Order: sequence, then structure tokens, then C-alpha cells
Amino acid sequence: MVMDYFRRTLPSLDALVFFEAAARLQNFTHAAAELHVSQVAVSKRIRALEADLSVTLFTRLGRSLILTPEGRAFAERTQAGLAFLEDAIAAARRAQKPRQIIQIAANENVNFFWLAPLVRDFQMAGNEAVVSVVTANNVTDVLRADTDLAIFYGKTPPEGWDCLPLFDETIAPVAMPGSPTLLLDYGKEAPEWVNWQTEALRGWFHEAPRRECSSYIQSVGLALEGKGLALGVLPLLERELASGRLVALPVAPIRTGHRYFLGTPLGRPVSKATQALIAACLAVAGAESSAKIGV
Repeated sequence: MVMDYFRRTLPSLDALVFFEAAARLQNFTHAAAELHVSQVAVSKRIRALEADLSVTLFTRLGRSLILTPEGRAFAERTQAGLAFLEDAIAAARRAQKPRQIIQIAANENVNFFWLAPLVRDFQMAGNEAVVSVVTANNVTDVLRADTDLAIFYGKTPPEGWDCLPLFDETIAPVAMPGSPTLLLDYGKEAPEWVNWQTEALRGWFHEAPRRECSSYIQSVGLALEGKGLALGVLPLLERELASGRLVALPVAPIRTGHRYFLGTPLGRPVSKATQALIAACLAVAGAESSAKIGV
């Protein structure tokens, strides 16, 4: 059998581990300290290994050790073999701990401009949990029994959710410098949505022509191309504003009275991974809420 074959042909794993440490450190005393054994134990194990292989692995010069050519070749392969074995063991251990998935529900616009870059930074920072985001114009359409986190829009948080405010909806016209005064508009997907035809905004460029866009995302995309003026939800466009790709026009921003809320299901324990993502969201929202918008 294969196991019997390996038992007959391979030295003990301890012998290989002792040899790897001694070869790397080239000192029995230092190897013993690393392995938490005595120097005598290391020396005896190496001599037994040399006898088993019928090869001299070290030249001993007083307290100094020098790998023989055979010892150097054996050390290279032993180190590679032990590293490969270590990887296999680590992979087996990981397989017993399936990665956690954080399920998020969010509005399409919030995800596109604000959440997706944040999630990317969160996972690039070494967080092991997989973040899965489902989106819709109306967040309630994509809430599921396994939703861990949701971003809601409205004047008050919904029932059944433990919510924290992220930021207020603050509106201002945004554009690239030199863009034409063409209002890039879009249809309302819900009654509480704001567009260029909202009564409170009609004082802004009320005689300017309008271009109907298929979505809010398209209106901002056209503004980034210098095609006109988009209605900017300032907290969502922090990256574009901070980079100078868009500039908020010099008019007083309007607070609509709506907010964005970050919520977890009421009464359900929140995992450590989800708590870490919540902290990341709140940190970014706090930075954005205090950022100055250029004009």
C-alpha cells in the first residue's frame, strides 16, 4: 500500500522539520530555540537522519555548521516540500470554515456611486467575508430572509429594521466646467424621488432646455462627458466631486428632508463581519458628510 511505501521510504516528519530549521539557521542551538527543544535533541535527530540517508548533510567546524553540497540540495527540496505540505494543510482547514457571505440590499444609484467602491475597498483591505449586493430602484423589492444589511431611502426608517442614518439627501446641480446649460433629467421611479421637475427645484434654470435620460446614472454619466447639468445627490457623488471630475454649481444646495439609512434586521444577531462593514460604511459616510463641496 502507498502508506506502507511512504513509511518505508520517508524519514519521520520531525526529522525533516529539525533539518529544515538547522539548515536555514545553520546553527543547532538556534534551531533548538526555535523548535523549543534541546540542542542535543537537534544534534541527535540530524545524525539519525544522516545515517538513514547515508549522506553527510553538514560539515561541522567547531560550533559552526556548513551545508555540504548534498545537504544544500536536500535542504532546497525539503523546504519546498514542507511549504507545499503546509499549504495543503491550510487549504484543508479553510475548507472546514466556509467563507461568510454578507447579503446587502441597496438602491441601484446608491450602489453604483457609493456602495460598490466602498465594498471593493473593504474586500481589498483583507476582509474575508464575501459581500453580495442585490439592487433595485425600490429596495423593498429585493429584501430577503437572508438579507444582512440594507440601505433605505426616506424620511424615516422602515419598521422591522434597526437603522442608523448615513447622510441626508442634499441636492445641487453638478457639471463639468464649461458644460452647456442643458438639464439632464430622468423619470421618477417612486413618488419621493426628486428630479428637475420637482417643485422645490424649479427656481434653478427654469427656462433651460431639458434632455430626458433613461436613468439617474445616465444623467450623471452625461454630465461627466460635459453634456449638461445633472441633479447631484452630493453625498453619493463625493468621489466625482473630490476628484474635480464634477463641480457643484454656485447655488445653495437643497436638503430634501429625505435621508439614507443603514439597517439590519431587528432582533437578529449581527455577525462580526457585518459589524466591520457597517463600521466602514459609517466611517465613509462621516467623512463625506463633513467634506467641503467645491463650486
